[in-house]
Amino acid sequence: MSKRLFIAIPVRPEALLLSKRTFLLSNLQEEKINWVKEENFHLTLKFIGKTQAKQIPEIIKTLEHCALQTDAFSMQLNRIGIFGSAYHARVVWAGISENEPLNKLHNRLVQDLERIGFPSDRQNFVPHFTLGRIKNIKHKDHFKNLMDKLEKDFIQETQVSAFVLYESILTPEGPVYKAIKHFELNR
Repeated sequence: MSKRLFIAIPVRPEALLLSKRTFLLSNLQEEKINWVKEENFHLTLKFIGKTQAKQIPEIIKTLEHCALQTDAFSMQLNRIGIFGSAYHARVVWAGISENEPLNKLHNRLVQDLERIGFPSDRQNFVPHFTLGRIKNIKHKDHFKNLMDKLEKDFIQETQVSAFVLYESILTPEGPVYKAIKHFELNR
C-alpha cells in the first residue's frame, strides 16, 4: 500500500497574517480560489509523493539524522505573492525572507533522501506557503491591484523548532494532512 508523503514546517498564523488572509478573502469573494485552511498552513521542504509503506521506516531514520544535524532557527514571512503572472495566476502564497538555516535544512533533506532513492525534483527551492490555489480570476485588474498592495510587507516572525513528515490524503473537500512523525531540531 502506498501513501502520498511530503516533509514540511507547520506555520502557525499570527494576527497580522490572519488579517491579510481575511483581507484577501473579503476582497476576492467573486473569484474562484480554493483557500487553504489556517490549520493546514505549512512550508513544504520536500514533496516525496507516492511511497510504499515499507519505505517509511528508512525515510524516518534519514529525517531523524537530518534533525540531529540542524539547530532551531527563525524565519520571517515578508511578502504575499503569486505564481504565474498577475493575469494568469495559479497560486497566492506568503514568502519567506532569504534564510541560510532554512536553505541548509532543505539541501540536507534533499541530498539525504536522494541517497536512499528519492530523487530531487530539480526545481529551485522557493520558500513559501500556499494561501490559495486559483481556479479562475474574473476581475484581473482588481486582482493585480490588490496583490500589488500586499506584495512586500512584514507579516510575522516564526520560530522553527521542528519539521514534520506528513501524509496527504486527497478528498473532494480538499487535502487532509496527517502527521506521521515530528522531528525536533536542536535547541
